[in-house]
Amino acid sequence: MIREAIEAQARAGAPDDVALESLRNDIAQMIDSITKAIERAREFSLRGLVSEAASVVEDFPDLARQADALAAFPRSSPTVSRFWAQYIDDAAEPVLLPSTEDVDMLAGFVDHATRLRPLLDALRLAALRREPLTNRLTILKKLRETDQRNRMWLDQIDALEKEWVKRISEMRGDAAASRDDLEEAFTALSTREWVAPVPRGLKDEIYAQLKPLRASVAGERYDEIATKIHDAAALMDRNELEQLEAAWALVYHETGRMPDQSLQDAVAPAFEWMARIAADEAAQSEFDGLVDQLERALNAGSSAVDIERRLAILRDNGRSVPDGVRARAQGWIDAQRERARRRHRIILVASIAAAAVTLTAGGLAINAFTRAKERDDAIAALTALVEKGDSPAARALGAEIRARPDLSSPEKLTPELSAVLVREAALAVEWDAQRLALLSEFAEIQRALDDHPSRVRLKAISDQLQQMRARARLAQESAAIEKLASLHADRAIERDGADAKVGDEAFASCDALLREWPLPDRWTPAQQCDLARWEAYIAVLDRVKGALQRAGLDVAGSDVQESRLKLKGEGADARIAEAQSRRSELADALAALAPSKVGAGVSVESELPERLKTMLALHGATLARLGKLGAFESSQACTPAWSSIQSWRDEVKPVVDLALGRRGDADAVTIANANALQALQGFLARFPETPYQSRVAELIRRIDPAASQPIWAPGILRAALVDFFYSDIEEVPIAGGDRFFYRRSSDVDRDPLHRAIENLADLAMNPDRLNAMLLKPGERIVGTTRKSEISSAWRQLETTLGTPSVDAGEAQGLMLDLLERLRTMPSSDVLWRARALRDLATVLRQSGQVPAAASEPLNAWFTRCDRQWQEALSVDWLRATYDAPVNARVLRGSAAAAIADFPQLSQLAKAAEAERLRAKEEIRTLAPIGVLMPIVLDETSRALGRSCPDGPVVLVGRVSNQWKFIETVVKQNRIDANIPGIPEGPILVFRRTGS
Repeated sequence: MIREAIEAQARAGAPDDVALESLRNDIAQMIDSITKAIERAREFSLRGLVSEAASVVEDFPDLARQADALAAFPRSSPTVSRFWAQYIDDAAEPVLLPSTEDVDMLAGFVDHATRLRPLLDALRLAALRREPLTNRLTILKKLRETDQRNRMWLDQIDALEKEWVKRISEMRGDAAASRDDLEEAFTALSTREWVAPVPRGLKDEIYAQLKPLRASVAGERYDEIATKIHDAAALMDRNELEQLEAAWALVYHETGRMPDQSLQDAVAPAFEWMARIAADEAAQSEFDGLVDQLERALNAGSSAVDIERRLAILRDNGRSVPDGVRARAQGWIDAQRERARRRHRIILVASIAAAAVTLTAGGLAINAFTRAKERDDAIAALTALVEKGDSPAARALGAEIRARPDLSSPEKLTPELSAVLVREAALAVEWDAQRLALLSEFAEIQRALDDHPSRVRLKAISDQLQQMRARARLAQESAAIEKLASLHADRAIERDGADAKVGDEAFASCDALLREWPLPDRWTPAQQCDLARWEAYIAVLDRVKGALQRAGLDVAGSDVQESRLKLKGEGADARIAEAQSRRSELADALAALAPSKVGAGVSVESELPERLKTMLALHGATLARLGKLGAFESSQACTPAWSSIQSWRDEVKPVVDLALGRRGDADAVTIANANALQALQGFLARFPETPYQSRVAELIRRIDPAASQPIWAPGILRAALVDFFYSDIEEVPIAGGDRFFYRRSSDVDRDPLHRAIENLADLAMNPDRLNAMLLKPGERIVGTTRKSEISSAWRQLETTLGTPSVDAGEAQGLMLDLLERLRTMPSSDVLWRARALRDLATVLRQSGQVPAAASEPLNAWFTRCDRQWQEALSVDWLRATYDAPVNARVLRGSAAAAIADFPQLSQLAKAAEAERLRAKEEIRTLAPIGVLMPIVLDETSRALGRSCPDGPVVLVGRVSNQWKFIETVVKQNRIDANIPGIPEGPILVFRRTGS
């Protein structure tokens, strides 16, 4: 439309100023709306609310496209460009169009929101389906990663995690919590990175609660794993078996319980197969290493001896040496040997040639050289044997040397040979001593093994045998050592069995001690609150721990039994620590909940609610086990009522007393009433269920002139009564039983014919302006003038209500008394009496002073008056007294019927007076004098926390779903326990103190 308008203006040549201004306004309005939408989207984006920014883009009709089109509009055609530059984009007031960055930003918002929409839909569905918190937290975490600038996701994660932590906290001590729920909670507490704060020690408490449940299902878990192990072993699935072996160990780690022996035997073949596989792999790995070492030796050109040694090791391993490696090694050995043989042949030929040359020359010296050479060889051989310590060989060679005269005769014996022979003799003596020592040790070890030694002694014997193996030089000594080693192994097996028996006996004794002591979480609430039971339980656990420690000393050195006893001991230590902690908590709770603490005196009402709040927060679980949690919570529910009593006494009642007692200056009274009204209304706003509610509402009706049903003050009531002009009227009897009324102005003029009230119109006139009665003087007057009983009673009520000392609450009783007098007056004019009765009842209704019990019968009487006696109650009763109408008898009968039908208010007046006195009593201030202790089963009375004198007191109770004051008495520092509506927990006791 704007394009068409611009083209039309361009074709016109000289644009119309009015049309041009209108066009500018349209363009400015369109740009302004788009710019505001862009700014709103940008504002949302800066606050991290990208989804809201995208909503703005989507809610505005195609905002991104319109912004893009608007940005390109001035360049869309030559005509538009010229017109825009000449008439629209004025240099004084340039037009700010959306930029390319703005368009890209809007498109980015939509794109980002499109990526978020699947996660948002998933989160919405998860919330509607009430899926587990973990699902929603996973979605929120993804949203947080995708939309990191939006703080809302982190807040929602924090809120959900707080709810999760709250649920986990509620599991503590909950016997109904399942193992799956506890497992999930423990896993989350152990592995999750929490945003919300996690209470310290919560994970340990959940684990302590989970551990016995894990132990109770350990057998089932072992059975399940054993079945999977059997299946995996049948398929020879080693990876699966390794995972199952880890799961098997994890069950033992978590529960501390071993499976049955039959189950262990069932899975043992699978584990043995895995062990064999692992051993084979290790051996194969070792063999491959030896092959690799052989190849490296071949590459390095090692000697034939080294190569042959390495090849022999590989052959002794029992595994097949790779053919290529074996052939290469054998070829290397053969080549080395061939080179050695060629070298030896060359040396041999050279030696033979040399021998042939020197044979003749050396023949003579051979004999002498041979003897010397033989002696030197003997010395060298014997020295080598002595240094080696081979006494048997050295002894034989020494004997042979001594038997040859050519070597050992005195003239042939050289100093070197003599010294060697001495060393050989000393070695022989030492050898014999070692043999004797070994024989002695053999006998000693034999005796020790025959006596079934302890494990420590067996360990020492094992070390001794190992040392003896190194010292043994003879085959019979090695055989004796192996025999003793075999006997040692038998004794070790016997000791293992004895230690296992000791461990089993220790376990059996512990189980016997704990057979009557289930886990504390399975105790009854009464048992969990019994300090003596906790002490006995700790003593039993100490005995269990002592038995395990003694058994541990007996099986010292046995890794298996020590491990079993250690695990059992750790379990006992954990149970002892838990029992001591819970016993300490119980002792603290019982001390805090002692009667001296619960019933301690209070100076203000707020002390007991704070005390109850602290007790419920710290010791709620103990109260629940004692069966008193509901009682204390019901007492805590009284807090608003008690607080209202304190507020009424300290803040509101002084202001109200000031207003009700104010007299004199009207402005001061108005200000005091306004202050009192504000205080009363604020009081009801803060404490809508206060026990003072009905009385405060009544006070508001008395003070607030704008109340929907105000209660009139005595001055307003008096003014309403004066408006009827029934006071100061006297009766003048005339002939025929009639009468007329007049109102004298002074005692000077006592003529009854003057100032006569002839009709209802005269009733409200000044006496000086009334006409004289049109009667012949003295002709019809038959008696003396007398006061009207109705007028006197009316005048008396007006005077009483005008007295400053009259209480606003007394007005109701005064009006009820006058109504009863009007109903029962025998001599007054029946028409006037009926009219006065109706008028006074009308004022009573309008003033809000009608007692609750009288409201219904009084309304019914007014209804019957309107239907049956309306004419009698509306007739001019003044004229009817001396100028009776035709139906006067009917009218007087109707008036008498109306009076007779009026409800009897004498009893209601007494009840209203009692209610007024009760209201005055209830509005008095209260002061707390003590705390009433919780109810005790089978007791008919409840004690006060501290001594209190006998007398009336006030309690606060819930009656008909409202807080009420309940009057009762204290006798011998006790109060009746069967008062309806009183909470069973500790409550405040009050006495009335104010006026």
